[in-house]
Amino acid sequence: MRRIDALFAIERTINGQSADHRKAVRQAQSAPLVADLEAYMREQCAKLSRGHDLAKAMNYMFKRWGSFTRFLDDGRVCLSNNAAKERCAASHWAESLGYSAGPTAEGVAPPPCIASSSPPR
Repeated sequence: MRRIDALFAIERTINGQSADHRKAVRQAQSAPLVADLEAYMREQCAKLSRGHDLAKAMNYMFKRWGSFTRFLDDGRVCLSNNAAKERCAASHWAESLGYSAGPTAEGVAPPPCIASSSPPR
């Protein structure tokens, strides 16, 4: 958890900065921490049986490591998806009350989290 906390601490220092600045800080500060995290996780996973729940969780993350580390190479991408989750939850809540984000070309209003194809800023 300390390794993950350290990544989030770095993110707090660059919140609101330009994408280029966030990318530079992530490359300098976060990338080495992520490399250490991966090495630690692989070392720990090797000590567990394949069927252990923790090993399954780690292997799930290893299969998606490229998605997890994408934030290192793109300053527009957030470390967590909390903003996207909140945007989706708010949209679904508004739709349940009968509000709409407006029609698309197909005449259907998708939630904002689906309507936007660009990464969060």
